[in-house]
Amino acid sequence: MVGNMTGCHKECQVRIALDSSPRFPDYLVEMLFYDDDNGEEVVYAQSLAVFSGRTHKGDLVDDRNISRLWSSQAMTYLEVQTLLGELRGLLPSP
Repeated sequence: MVGNMTGCHKECQVRIALDSSPRFPDYLVEMLFYDDDNGEEVVYAQSLAVFSGRTHKGDLVDDRNISRLWSSQAMTYLEVQTLLGELRGLLPSP
């Protein structure tokens, strides 16, 4: 998952498909766009690609994929990286 997020220079987030396998959920990578004032508030997230949770192969962001049920919450590149480190025992839990 992290590998499919790195092309966005870490300015992205991921959402999980609620209609896919809980063990290997499909995921949607979105590029984040921030406000012009101070660059801290996300004003828009553009869908870039949908990936298979089992194979991590990408699919088009088309009407079929956009209409799927996606998680309302998302995780940023750093949050995913931190979680994977914790799960793999590389980083201490907060």
